[in-house]
Amino acid sequence: AAVRKSAVAALEAAVVALASPAVGPSEEDLAAISGACSDALVSVRRQGMLSLSALLAVFPVDARVAATWLESVLPMVGDVESTVQDRCLDAFQENVIDGLMVTVSRRQGGVPAGAAGARSRLLLTAIGTQKSSATTALARLTSALSER
Repeated sequence: AAVRKSAVAALEAAVVALASPAVGPSEEDLAAISGACSDALVSVRRQGMLSLSALLAVFPVDARVAATWLESVLPMVGDVESTVQDRCLDAFQENVIDGLMVTVSRRQGGVPAGAAGARSRLLLTAIGTQKSSATTALARLTSALSER
Protein backbone atom coordinates (compact mmCIF):
# COMPACT_ATOMS: atom_id res chain seq x y z
CA ALA A 1 0.00 0.00 0.00
CA ALA A 2 2.65 2.48 1.04
CA VAL A 3 4.74 1.51 -1.97
CA ARG A 4 1.93 2.23 -4.47
CA LYS A 5 1.04 5.50 -2.75
CA SER A 6 4.70 6.56 -2.78
CA ALA A 7 5.05 5.54 -6.43
CA VAL A 8 2.13 7.80 -7.41
CA ALA A 9 3.61 10.72 -5.44
CA ALA A 10 7.03 10.09 -7.01
CA LEU A 11 5.53 10.00 -10.51
CA GLU A 12 3.76 13.30 -9.83
CA ALA A 13 7.02 14.87 -8.68
CA ALA A 14 8.86 13.57 -11.75
CA VAL A 15 6.18 14.87 -14.11
CA VAL A 16 6.21 18.30 -12.49
CA ALA A 17 10.01 18.42 -12.63
CA LEU A 18 10.46 17.10 -16.16
CA ALA A 19 7.41 18.03 -18.26
CA SER A 20 7.43 21.34 -20.04
CA PRO A 21 4.40 23.64 -19.72
CA ALA A 22 4.03 23.61 -23.50
CA VAL A 23 3.95 19.80 -23.77
CA GLY A 24 2.57 18.67 -20.41
CA PRO A 25 2.62 15.17 -19.01
CA SER A 26 2.60 12.10 -21.25
CA GLU A 27 -0.52 10.02 -21.78
CA GLU A 28 1.20 7.14 -19.98
CA ASP A 29 1.92 9.26 -16.91
CA LEU A 30 -1.66 10.55 -16.81
CA ALA A 31 -3.02 7.01 -17.20
CA ALA A 32 -0.84 5.72 -14.37
CA ILE A 33 -1.93 8.46 -11.97
CA SER A 34 -5.53 8.14 -13.11
CA GLY A 35 -5.41 4.42 -12.38
CA ALA A 36 -4.49 5.17 -8.78
CA CYS A 37 -7.85 6.92 -8.36
CA SER A 38 -9.61 3.56 -8.67
CA ASP A 39 -7.19 1.55 -6.54
CA ALA A 40 -8.58 -0.78 -3.88
CA LEU A 41 -6.75 1.11 -1.11
CA VAL A 42 -8.06 4.43 0.18
CA SER A 43 -4.59 5.89 0.66
CA VAL A 44 -3.67 5.20 -2.97
CA ARG A 45 -6.98 6.61 -4.27
CA ARG A 46 -6.50 9.74 -2.19
CA GLN A 47 -2.93 10.15 -3.47
CA GLY A 48 -4.13 9.74 -7.05
CA MET A 49 -6.65 12.52 -6.50
CA LEU A 50 -4.05 14.77 -4.87
CA SER A 51 -1.56 14.11 -7.65
CA LEU A 52 -4.02 14.84 -10.45
CA SER A 53 -5.11 18.02 -8.66
CA ALA A 54 -1.46 19.06 -8.36
CA LEU A 55 -0.92 18.43 -12.08
CA LEU A 56 -4.02 20.49 -12.85
CA ALA A 57 -2.52 23.36 -10.86
CA VAL A 58 0.83 23.08 -12.68
CA PHE A 59 -0.74 22.65 -16.14
CA PRO A 60 -3.94 24.76 -15.82
CA VAL A 61 -4.68 24.99 -19.54
CA ASP A 62 -3.71 21.47 -20.63
CA ALA A 63 -6.90 19.88 -21.97
CA ARG A 64 -5.57 16.33 -21.45
CA VAL A 65 -4.84 17.00 -17.77
CA ALA A 66 -8.26 18.60 -17.34
CA ALA A 67 -10.03 15.69 -19.02
CA THR A 68 -8.12 13.16 -16.93
CA TRP A 69 -8.90 15.10 -13.75
CA LEU A 70 -12.60 15.21 -14.63
CA GLU A 71 -12.78 11.52 -15.53
CA SER A 72 -10.79 10.34 -12.51
CA VAL A 73 -11.47 12.77 -9.67
CA LEU A 74 -15.11 13.83 -10.05
CA PRO A 75 -16.52 10.28 -9.87
CA MET A 76 -14.77 9.91 -6.51
CA VAL A 77 -17.65 11.89 -4.98
CA GLY A 78 -19.37 8.50 -4.88
CA ASP A 79 -16.46 6.71 -3.18
CA VAL A 80 -17.33 4.38 -0.31
CA GLU A 81 -14.87 6.24 1.94
CA SER A 82 -16.25 9.53 3.28
CA THR A 83 -12.80 11.16 3.52
CA VAL A 84 -12.32 10.57 -0.21
CA GLN A 85 -15.76 12.04 -0.91
CA ASP A 86 -14.92 15.11 1.17
CA ARG A 87 -11.57 15.60 -0.57
CA CYS A 88 -13.30 15.28 -3.94
CA LEU A 89 -15.74 18.03 -2.96
CA ASP A 90 -12.84 20.19 -1.80
CA ALA A 91 -11.01 19.64 -5.10
CA PHE A 92 -14.13 20.50 -7.12
CA GLN A 93 -14.73 23.64 -5.11
CA GLU A 94 -11.08 24.71 -5.35
CA ASN A 95 -10.60 23.99 -9.04
CA VAL A 96 -14.00 24.92 -10.46
CA ILE A 97 -16.15 27.01 -8.11
CA ASP A 98 -13.41 29.16 -6.55
CA GLY A 99 -11.82 29.71 -9.97
CA LEU A 100 -15.14 30.97 -11.30
CA MET A 101 -15.50 33.30 -8.36
CA VAL A 102 -12.03 34.72 -9.02
CA THR A 103 -12.91 35.20 -12.68
CA VAL A 104 -16.14 37.04 -11.90
CA SER A 105 -14.48 39.20 -9.27
CA ARG A 106 -11.56 40.13 -11.49
CA ARG A 107 -13.72 40.83 -14.52
CA GLN A 108 -15.85 43.20 -12.46
CA GLY A 109 -12.63 44.99 -11.55
CA GLY A 110 -11.37 44.97 -15.15
CA VAL A 111 -8.51 42.57 -14.37
CA PRO A 112 -7.73 39.44 -16.45
CA ALA A 113 -8.91 36.18 -14.85
CA GLY A 114 -5.48 34.54 -14.59
CA ALA A 115 -4.63 30.83 -14.30
CA ALA A 116 -7.42 29.94 -11.84
CA GLY A 117 -10.03 31.40 -14.15
CA ALA A 118 -8.53 29.71 -17.21
CA ARG A 119 -8.50 26.36 -15.39
CA SER A 120 -12.15 26.75 -14.33
CA ARG A 121 -13.25 27.68 -17.83
CA LEU A 122 -11.37 24.73 -19.31
CA LEU A 123 -12.92 22.32 -16.81
CA LEU A 124 -16.45 23.64 -17.34
CA THR A 125 -16.05 23.49 -21.10
CA ALA A 126 -14.80 19.91 -20.83
CA ILE A 127 -17.70 18.95 -18.56
CA GLY A 128 -20.11 20.40 -21.08
CA THR A 129 -18.62 18.50 -24.00
CA GLN A 130 -18.02 15.14 -22.32
CA LYS A 131 -20.63 12.48 -21.91
CA SER A 132 -18.99 10.60 -19.12
CA SER A 133 -18.83 9.69 -15.49
CA ALA A 134 -17.76 13.29 -14.82
CA THR A 135 -21.10 14.67 -15.97
CA THR A 136 -22.92 12.02 -13.95
CA ALA A 137 -20.93 13.00 -10.87
CA LEU A 138 -21.69 16.69 -11.34
CA ALA A 139 -25.23 16.44 -9.96
CA ARG A 140 -23.97 14.61 -6.89
CA LEU A 141 -21.18 17.16 -6.41
CA THR A 142 -23.43 20.19 -6.59
CA SER A 143 -25.95 18.58 -4.26
CA ALA A 144 -23.26 17.72 -1.71
CA LEU A 145 -21.77 21.22 -1.91
CA SER A 146 -25.16 22.79 -1.28
CA GLU A 147 -25.41 20.77 1.94
CA ARG A 148 -22.11 22.09 3.28
